[in-house]
Amino acid sequence: FEEAIELWQRYRDNVFALMTDVRLPRSGVEDPDAGFVLLDRIRADEPELPVFVQSAEPASLARARRQHLPHADKNSPRLARQVHGFLQEGLGFGEFVFRLPDRTEVGRARDVFEMEKLLETVPAVSVEYHASRNHFSLWLMARSMFHLARRLRPKTITELGGVEASREHILAVLREARIEEQDARITDFSERRRGAHGPFMRIGKGSIGGKARGIAFVNAMLAREGLAHRFPGLEIRTPRTIALGTDEFVRFMDDNGLADIVHRTGDGSALLRRFLDARLPNTHLRDLEVACQGMRGPIAVRSSSLLEDAQFQPFAGIYATHMLPNVHGNPHVRFDEVCRAIRAVYASTFSREARAYMAGTPYSIEEEKMGVLLQEMVGQRHGDRFYPTISGVALSTNYYPTAPLESQDGVALVALGLGQLVVQGGAAVQFSPKAPAHRPQFPTPQHWLHYSQRQFWALDMARPTVDFFGGDEASLRLCPLADAEQDGTLQTVGSVYSAEDDILRAGLTGAGPRIVSFANVLEHDSLPLAPAIAELLRAARRGIGCAVEIEFAVDVPARGAGGEACLHVLQIRPQATHHMTGAVRFDDIASERVICRTRRLLGHGVTGNLRDIVQVTRRTLDAAATPTIAAAVGEIDATLRAAGTPYMLVGPGRWGTSDPRLGVPVAWEQISGARIIVETSAEGGATEPSQGSHFFHNIASLGIGYLTVALELDAESWFDLAWLGAQPASRQVGEVRHVHLEQPLLAYLDATSGRAIVARG
Repeated sequence: FEEAIELWQRYRDNVFALMTDVRLPRSGVEDPDAGFVLLDRIRADEPELPVFVQSAEPASLARARRQHLPHADKNSPRLARQVHGFLQEGLGFGEFVFRLPDRTEVGRARDVFEMEKLLETVPAVSVEYHASRNHFSLWLMARSMFHLARRLRPKTITELGGVEASREHILAVLREARIEEQDARITDFSERRRGAHGPFMRIGKGSIGGKARGIAFVNAMLAREGLAHRFPGLEIRTPRTIALGTDEFVRFMDDNGLADIVHRTGDGSALLRRFLDARLPNTHLRDLEVACQGMRGPIAVRSSSLLEDAQFQPFAGIYATHMLPNVHGNPHVRFDEVCRAIRAVYASTFSREARAYMAGTPYSIEEEKMGVLLQEMVGQRHGDRFYPTISGVALSTNYYPTAPLESQDGVALVALGLGQLVVQGGAAVQFSPKAPAHRPQFPTPQHWLHYSQRQFWALDMARPTVDFFGGDEASLRLCPLADAEQDGTLQTVGSVYSAEDDILRAGLTGAGPRIVSFANVLEHDSLPLAPAIAELLRAARRGIGCAVEIEFAVDVPARGAGGEACLHVLQIRPQATHHMTGAVRFDDIASERVICRTRRLLGHGVTGNLRDIVQVTRRTLDAAATPTIAAAVGEIDATLRAAGTPYMLVGPGRWGTSDPRLGVPVAWEQISGARIIVETSAEGGATEPSQGSHFFHNIASLGIGYLTVALELDAESWFDLAWLGAQPASRQVGEVRHVHLEQPLLAYLDATSGRAIVARG
């Protein structure tokens, strides 16, 4: 009894029902009437608070009946049903049932939209009946619209000036609720309310999947925090989005008999063909077609599975995304392309890459269900090219901070054009939102000249249909920077290299090589990009409760076009992190046993029993040679994985990059058997690990240790390549060696102190 009173006093502004037993301990003694005393005490403060009494004692039930209180017999087989009825109608979790004082039903509202329409016409006595009992405020509270409910709750009909004045007041609050619901929540699409949909619509039942949940969270966060217009010159929002629920995927698999086929077919192309030839369920096809008609520009059709972006095992880049130009003159062809893209996303659930990734998680492919996200693409059309001025990824934890920055200051990676370059580990510009002018990734103008972005990704608008067998990039094309200069987009992010004085000058005035430096944005504040990203990361981390990763695109209007730039949040997910539990001790590691040490690492813990090393022997990075090296690594990885043999992977440059100038462009399934990955310096200098890439994200989420050994970045780092070269190779494929050791290696990674050692056992 005392604990209940304390809870009421503490949370009374947020309590909207009392459910109580009758016999409770009170003053240390069981009191058979304590529940009724509690009820009287609370109703003295809040006379209209809904209450529900439950008891196994006939006398208590009779007393509740006499007082006209909702009640239930705890021994009744109908107990659950009675509680359910109280929650649905008494607390507003179900439909709102408009009644007359004699309980005659005069209408039902499923949502705010329908309630608003009905409230305009129901009899005044019904409005008075519900308003006098706080039914409207309860119904809003059940939908988490607490501040709107509080606007209704304290106002009596008399204070508002009568029943009709009350009706107008309630209608005004409901209109505000509908707008809030549209801006910050998901609305189910329906043709009957075409004009009442917000920026996020759901079609079909079941889960909307991880990516869609993330977008819904961002919409709510932007509304709650008031971030949309906080930064002058840069609006923040999400793209117009349609989410297709996972029940449609289950129905698609069942209707077309695909459940058995996916386990019998190992050929990815054959499987994709079967999915493309199958038919989508008719259940919501018309709704989908009508909803897509509202998307005027290009459409990104993206996976949003149950397991994607989960807090403890977030997937990234495992399933398909297809970008559609959406320009064909025939609307039926455009919609057919959307349907084909959805089926292709469904097929990616069972791709070889997805199976390889799933094998390293606690899940099985049978547990996965695929939702689909359709988003309006961000950007402008320039002839046959469509792309945003800026794309990027921001992370709230920086695994490789450089002084004076700290890990919690975060990091962002940005590029010109579509974000394909960033998430594939290409030559993006890296900065901290806290100190955007500090960019140690490019310490000299020569580094900018040799390692900065040289091309950008754009959607090819000249091809109105997509070859889905060509993968995620089938509708894209790589363009030279000269195209961006012609389009006027390079001006925002570009600089010119002056050979005469070996410096970069922001802007494109003068002759010289064009460099994507983001100097105007990050040093001269032409856009408040860094503070906007910093605030997004802060709010998202607080809202989700862990480190986060955000994908975004920035649309900058052409000069003279008017309007302000807009940052669109495309995706948000928990940042993949290693579980840093347990101490890692280095005390008893003899120096003669050490073959590798570094202070630039990702991971935590001790990995033992590593008897195999896969090494790339080449020291230089040649764009023509590294794809062949990636294939050789994949061949050896497949053999070791088949034997259940974990190994350490060693090679120059950035692993998993899409830019062969920067490292070995391996796909995930080509190295998925590795447990420790070591990145050594290539001749010509070291490259920063690409923290924003999907490859890096999946390494972190699967607990794979990643070590960067580069004297340019860490003067204490070292790898005994001479010792490794002296070990006999049990197999060699081109420039890739497989070494099997008699003595196992142990890898000690301590993320808390930023220290890693690999030693012979």
